[in-house]
This record gives sequence, structure tokens and C-alpha cells, in this order.
Amino acid sequence: MSDFEDEDTYELDLDATTGSVESVIDDAVAAVDRHREGAAPDTDPPADVEPEPIAAADPAPATSPSADAGGDAALRDRLMRTLADFDNFRKRTEREIKAARRSVEGEVLADFVGVIDNLERALQAGGGVDELKLGVEMILRQKRDILSRRGVTRVDAVGQPFDPTLHEAVSREEGEVELPTVVTELQAGYLHHDRLLRPAMVVVAMPGAGGAADDAD
Repeated sequence: MSDFEDEDTYELDLDATTGSVESVIDDAVAAVDRHREGAAPDTDPPADVEPEPIAAADPAPATSPSADAGGDAALRDRLMRTLADFDNFRKRTEREIKAARRSVEGEVLADFVGVIDNLERALQAGGGVDELKLGVEMILRQKRDILSRRGVTRVDAVGQPFDPTLHEAVSREEGEVELPTVVTELQAGYLHHDRLLRPAMVVVAMPGAGGAADDAD
């Protein structure tokens, strides 16, 4: 591109020039100098050397619109398949969890159906209070055996140091103890393996003021 092919075009009107040819040349040179004030001085080729033509860069290969559409469709199809597989996996997992829970519940309920059978037999059987009491004791042992097989154990309470993670103190009293100690169990607590099912409701004996004074002496 010529230095003068831009927004600022410099023209000399020879017809309007009243000076000599030398003045016209001087004005042209001054116009060129003014035009090149913002350009680097060593970037312009010499006046007697024509600039080599710059080879046009090869244009980037154009992407076919149909190819873009095909790639987007394939990506969308893979995404939809992945989402569908994940949804099927989630539903299958939920069904398996429900089936496993129902299986465990069914086994436990089947055990306690036998307890109901014995209770009904005890109510239908004749006899006195002693026979009825004996039947209830047998049913209680049966129930404890079922719980034991399922990993359920009773929380130790009476005579044990008070443990807030196992015991729930509903009352306290002074006693001849060095540490808070369970003296009465109002309701049994139970563990399922290492998990607390229900804390034991207990009465706790606390060290008395007199005992503390004696220890100080």
C-alpha cells in the first residue's frame, strides 16, 4: 500500500500554485515529512528500491457448517447416553437398597412372629398365675435370644461410672462415691453392635460434700 493511500490524502494543486517549480517540490517534500512523522524512520525502503510484494498468508481452512453440526450432534448424543446410563444406575441402586432393607426387615419380623405365637398360646392356656408367669418368662428369654442373634446387647448401668454417651440421668442423689455412679436403672438401654439404640435411664449418685471434706483432711 502506498504511504498516501489512507484517510489523510495529500494533494498538490499545481494550477493553484503561484510559486516556482522549486517551491512546489519543497511543499511536496514537507507534506511527505509531515505524513511520516509517526512512522519509524528505518522502516521505509529507499526511494530507488521498490518494496518486495508481501505474499498473502494462506487462509485458514474453513470448517464446513455441516461438519460442525455433525460434531455437535455426536457430542450431544454421547452426553444423552451418559446421562441415561447414570439415571439407570441410580434407579438400579435404589431398587437394590430397598430389596436388601426388605430382606433384613423380613428376617427380623419372622423371628418376632414366633414370639406372638407363644403369647397367644399363653393367653389361651388355662392355669393359675404361676403357669402364666412361667410362660411370660419363656417368651422373654425367646425375645432376648432373638435380639442377641441380631447383635443387640444391654447397656451396663447399675454400679457403673456414669457415662453420658450411654446413660441418661433423670435424677441424682448424694452418695458415698468418688465419682458419679449409676445406682438405679429406671429403663434399660441397648446397643446394636457399637451403635446406641437407646440410652439407659438412670439415677446417679454424686460425691457428697462430707466425703469431699474428708478427702481433703
